[in-house]
Amino acid sequence: MKIYTNNPEVKNNHLPVVYHRKSCEELLIILRDQIHLGGKLLSDPMPASRRMLESPFRSVVLATSKNKGHPLDIHSLQTIEKAIRHYRRIKELKTPAAETVLADFQQVDKQLLNSTLKELGIG
Repeated sequence: MKIYTNNPEVKNNHLPVVYHRKSCEELLIILRDQIHLGGKLLSDPMPASRRMLESPFRSVVLATSKNKGHPLDIHSLQTIEKAIRHYRRIKELKTPAAETVLADFQQVDKQLLNSTLKELGIG
């Protein structure tokens, strides 16, 4: 299990973290590639609230497989592809987040991740 994130507040988590200084869309593409290599989504890559769609930060939990030839998880692939399409569609509509709220978005993403990890029985 690894956490994939573009949130600097999450990169020093005590759990395995793969940090990328990329956009949400780019992070989702990295996750899609990992799913093709046998990964499985353990958390939803799309935010639950409309307001969080404005956030430039996303943290997603992915189960990783060390077995080569691990079967492709179709549900994870469909979910990540839907998320990528959604982000491509909305990125033209949303305005970039103001610098004054970036720290708030980082904290909310971190809290959502902690809640997800608790639900998964991790951490």
